[in-house]
Amino acid sequence: MEFSIDLGTQTYGAPPKPPPGPLYASVDGRASSLANGEVIFFVPATGKSHVMTDQVLQALNLCREFRSLDEHVARVAAGIEGLRGQNEGVRRVLEGLLRGGLLVSAPDLEQRFAATAALDPAPFFGICIRACDRPAQLQRLLASLLDYERRFSPGHRYVVLDDSRLNESVREHQRLLREFAQAGGLRAHLVAREAWDGIVDRLLREVPGGEALRPLLQRGAQDATPRGGGIGKNLLTLLTAGQRYALLDDDFVFDLRRHPDFEPGLHFAGGVAPRTFASREAALAAGNPIETDPVALHLGLCGQRLGPITARGGDLAVIEPQLRGLNYGRLASLDPERRARLTLNGHRGSAGASGMAWLLALPPVARAGLVADRDTYLRGIKDPAVWYGARAFRASVANNFTPFMVDNAELMPCTSPFGRSEDALFGALVSLAHRDAVALETPFSVGHLQEAGRERQAAMQRAETPDINLCLAEFARHIASEVHAHDPGRRLGAAAGRLRDLVAADETASANYLREYLTYLRTTVVHALQQALATAKDPPLYWAADLRGLVERNGRAILERGAPRFAGWPEDLDESACVQRFRMEAETLAAGLERWPQAFDAARAQHARLTAAL
Repeated sequence: MEFSIDLGTQTYGAPPKPPPGPLYASVDGRASSLANGEVIFFVPATGKSHVMTDQVLQALNLCREFRSLDEHVARVAAGIEGLRGQNEGVRRVLEGLLRGGLLVSAPDLEQRFAATAALDPAPFFGICIRACDRPAQLQRLLASLLDYERRFSPGHRYVVLDDSRLNESVREHQRLLREFAQAGGLRAHLVAREAWDGIVDRLLREVPGGEALRPLLQRGAQDATPRGGGIGKNLLTLLTAGQRYALLDDDFVFDLRRHPDFEPGLHFAGGVAPRTFASREAALAAGNPIETDPVALHLGLCGQRLGPITARGGDLAVIEPQLRGLNYGRLASLDPERRARLTLNGHRGSAGASGMAWLLALPPVARAGLVADRDTYLRGIKDPAVWYGARAFRASVANNFTPFMVDNAELMPCTSPFGRSEDALFGALVSLAHRDAVALETPFSVGHLQEAGRERQAAMQRAETPDINLCLAEFARHIASEVHAHDPGRRLGAAAGRLRDLVAADETASANYLREYLTYLRTTVVHALQQALATAKDPPLYWAADLRGLVERNGRAILERGAPRFAGWPEDLDESACVQRFRMEAETLAAGLERWPQAFDAARAQHARLTAAL
C-alpha cells in the first residue's frame, strides 16, 4: 500500500509572468495497444474510444497540465524523439486533438462550471458545540456567539453536546447555556448524559444488531479504553440526519477573520499558508474581520455544486491563471458537478496538531514569528501561536481539518470513537462514501484557545507519533478508488469489508503494516526538516539545534524495530498488544460502518421526535 502523507504545502513569493494565450490540458483516459504502433485511447468521462499512434499518445501525456498551446507545442517537440524542429506539424496535431475533445480549453471548462445546475439546499439544523469538562472555554465561546448574534441577528438554534465526566461541569455548562439563551433570546439546549443515553437507546432499538453501534455513540461507565470526540460527532450525525449543521468545539472563539494574504478566486490545488506569532493574542488579532454573516456565507456554499458556487463570481470565480500547471485529468476537484459536502475554516491562536515537526519545517516567512528571538522561540515551542489555514477558497478531495459546516442531507459516515483526529477520518470516509464530494476550504479562520498547561515541548523529545485515526484515514483514501458502488451505504459496507480483511492479517503482517505507516510518516518528516535546514539562510542556532534533534529522533525510530505504538496508546504496549489495540479499534469502526446506514435512516425518520425538546 502506498501512503500519501502531506505536512502541508506552502507557496510564497510571486510566480514568474506566464506567456499569453488560452490554456489547454489533455483529458484523462486509458490506452490499450494495437498492432503497428497504434493504440486505443478510452475516455471514461465520455465513454468514447479514439484510435491514435503511440506518438500522439505521448503528446497527450505531455499535455496533461494546463498551459498555452505554444508551451505545449514546444514541450512536445522537445520531448518526443524525432519531432525536434517540427513545431508546425505538432501544432496541427494538437489542434486536431482539441477538435476531437481530447484537449480541453480553460474557457470551455469555465463555461461548463457556469452551466451546471444548482441544487436545492437541505434545511439548517443549527450550530452545534462539542463540550467536555471545560466550562471556562465554553463560557468564552458562548460570549463570542452572543456577540455574533447581536451583530447579525440570525436567531440560530444552539445545541451543546456535553460529554463531560464531572457532574459539576455539566451543571456549570447548563447554567452558562441558560444565561446565553436568555441574554440573546435564543433557542439553546444541552444534551448531557441522561438525554444523550436516551437518544442512543431509542435509536439503537430501531436498528437490527444496533448494540454494535453503542461503542461509537456512548462512553461506557467501566470502559478501560478512553473515548474521544468521535462519539459526539457520531451522535450529531444522527441527530441532524437529513439536514445541514455547523460544528464548533468548546475551545473555539467564534470570530472569523480573513487570511492576511488573501487571494481571490476558487483554487483547486496548493495548500495551507500558515503563519507563526509571538503570542496567542497576536495570532487571534491577525487577519481582517469579515463584514458579512459568516454562517450565512457557509450556508450559501455547503451542499452546493462547485459550478453554481463559482457562478457567484468575485472571490469564488474560476480565474484562468489559477488553472495554470494543474493536471486536469488527475485533479478530481476540477469538476463542476462536485458537491461541497463539507466547508471548513482554518484556525488561529493555539496549534491544533500534537506533533511539532510541521512547525519547525515551516518556510522562513511562516516561521518568522516563532523564531524572532530566543525567548519568543522558547515560549512558542511550549505553546505555539499560529494561523493555520488556506489563504483562498479551495476545493479539495482530501483534508484533515475539522469541518465547520456539514451537508448531512444524505448518508454521512460514522467516525472512530477512539482517540483524536476523528475529524480527519470522518473527512476521508465522506470522500469514500460520496464520489462527488469535495471539501471547500475558506480563507477564514476561527479563534482557537486551548486550556492552559497543554505544553507541546514534550513532543520535541520523541519521534513523530500520529493518532491511529490518521492511519485509518489514509487507508480509506487508498481504497476509495477501488470501491465501485454508487450508493453511499454500499460504499461504506465495502469499506467495512476491507477493514475486516485488514485486521484479519496475522500478527506479524499487522505489525508490519502499522510499522510501515509510521516509517513512511517519519521519513516524510525527516525529509521536510532536512529541506528546511538546507535552505535556511543564517538560521537561529536554537531553531537549528531543535530541528537536528528531531531529525535524529525520527531517524532513529525509523531504523529501530520498536513496537508500532500510536498517540494515546499506553507506553508499555508491546508489539502484540499494539496489534490487538489496532484490531479492536478497526473492528469497532467496521461494525459501525456496516450498520450505520440503517441507523441514519432510523434517525432521519425519527428526527422530529428526537429533536422535539431542542
